[in-house]
Amino acid sequence: MTEPGDRLSLDAHADLSRVDRVMSQIIADPATAEEFIRDPSGVLTRLGLHPRTSREVHDRVNRVFYATLTNAELVSFVADHFQSFQPPADADNTQAEGLRQGEIRHAESLDEAALNHCLGDPRFVRRMLELCLHDLNNRGLLQNRYGEQEIDDYVERMAWAVAERRAVRDMPVLEEWDAQHGIGKPLGGPIAEAAALLTVVLPVEIAVPATVLAKEDISSALAANQAALDAAFRRDPEAIRTTATVGALTRLAGELLQHAYTFERP
Repeated sequence: MTEPGDRLSLDAHADLSRVDRVMSQIIADPATAEEFIRDPSGVLTRLGLHPRTSREVHDRVNRVFYATLTNAELVSFVADHFQSFQPPADADNTQAEGLRQGEIRHAESLDEAALNHCLGDPRFVRRMLELCLHDLNNRGLLQNRYGEQEIDDYVERMAWAVAERRAVRDMPVLEEWDAQHGIGKPLGGPIAEAAALLTVVLPVEIAVPATVLAKEDISSALAANQAALDAAFRRDPEAIRTTATVGALTRLAGELLQHAYTFERP
């Protein structure tokens, strides 16, 4: 459970509680999904998840987002970390019910367990920050160029801040793009972008009625999908919605990755 003084988790929960609604809107409308692939920051602002900002900041946030998606070492590191993740018992039912209604829906207990699995491991936090920030710096995607030691020093300060569970507004800032965006700001930084891996790059976690980041869950999740598809062909309306929602989310993830690797990777 979240401790009373754990401001970081409270801030994260406030954001996560709105993500399902926005992702459901995106996958429900092919035009919005297509726009999201090319301008994720702009779409998230238009749908009310992110605050308004300049076109310049949107473009920078998008470049950082695409860079995170194409950082193979970071993606593998996050995926490997979740091999030991044990989702709570109610996670599958909540996800399955949402899919039957054509929505992305997570149990609050799943969000909390996933956050604790990440934020509660200082080694994971430190390495995730290193992989993300050194890559962004090497690609020239930050406002400024930093020496390796400067990045390492910032990573250490940020890792301590996460370990202390400080509020997002109290995190050390490497650079500020506007009041809300930047490295160490609520949006556009490495923690936010690494979280995107859990909702987009690793879409199986939210695209099937089971959390399949743990290896032992993969076969059961595939079986659940096959069962839904079989039922859909038998005119089961809930199975049809489940199959359509899974397909829309999988398509979004695939096309987003294709766009990132083909058009956005430096």
